[in-house]
Amino acid sequence: MFTSLILSISAWAATSICSFNIQFLGLYKNRDNDGLAELLRAQGCSIVVVQELVAPPSDEFLALNPLFSFPENPAFSTDGLRFSYPLREGKNTPIRESLSSTAFFSAMRNVGFGGFMLSEEDTGPKKNRNNGSASEWWVSFFDPEVVEPAEDLPHGFLEEKLVSNSHFDRVPYAFPFRFRKTGFDFVAISVHMRPNNSVADREKRQIEFFEIENWVRNMSQDRVSRERDYLVMGDTNIQSKSELDAIMRDSQAFISLNSQAKSTNTAVASPKPYDQVFLNPKFTTDQEVSSVDNFEVISLSDQMANRWKKRYPEAQYPGDAKHYQHDRFRTEYSDHNPIRFSVHAESDDD
Repeated sequence: MFTSLILSISAWAATSICSFNIQFLGLYKNRDNDGLAELLRAQGCSIVVVQELVAPPSDEFLALNPLFSFPENPAFSTDGLRFSYPLREGKNTPIRESLSSTAFFSAMRNVGFGGFMLSEEDTGPKKNRNNGSASEWWVSFFDPEVVEPAEDLPHGFLEEKLVSNSHFDRVPYAFPFRFRKTGFDFVAISVHMRPNNSVADREKRQIEFFEIENWVRNMSQDRVSRERDYLVMGDTNIQSKSELDAIMRDSQAFISLNSQAKSTNTAVASPKPYDQVFLNPKFTTDQEVSSVDNFEVISLSDQMANRWKKRYPEAQYPGDAKHYQHDRFRTEYSDHNPIRFSVHAESDDD
């Protein structure tokens, strides 16, 4: 178990990282953005890696994206001094902002996640640039007093073809981080793999996993960046412990922090070990990220019960196990629980 660090995280060498698939973030107007942000802050996480952002926030946040200042980043277009989102598919106007996305970004900033990194555009199995659930953006939030973007580390999409990619349903994104106090740095790779449970789906997930592993292996051997710490996290859509074990048996380098295949979805009637954290223990050692009992699933149904009662005192709580209402709960909160693990960022080890 973990101890929540509600005090300033900057006073500690050990901190936590959260990963959270928030279903169709930016699509539902009834999302309890403030509640989710407050929950994540209460977990003591200095970094929150989010999957399923389906539409970007307002230009106010666009202009604050530190990826703009990264060298050799041609993906953003500019118009004078004003940055803009990519053009919509078949249109001459940029992708529209989502008020729901803006509300979540604002809520995260209000609780102390004043920094974020947002991918330069979205990626999807068949299309993108459409502000819908067919594609998604990548975003990581962070406490700027504790960590900062590290532009000298590998970052960005793992492959250039962002739609109908032969390897990935959604091309993963690498976020580079450095702890201000100690200099410890690493690359967080956010993933959202092929869903469902057919043979073809499982085979596709294997392809995605091993392409990520190959990318990490190549980057780990790069003599320019010299970075060795890569943490792969997010919604892998792995369906069972047997599937996870089969992938791990064939892996040449990675281990899973969720080796026991703990369920991470909110529907208790059909538990699935969707969310995972992978790393190479040869480079990211137990002194940095312990592989023993270092994976916690944060129960949304437990954490949000009191908040629901305050917001809807007369309504039945949809997260109650006996009266679980999946569609209401996932649109208000999510269909995944956040996951958390700890990092001991005591020094720069590269």
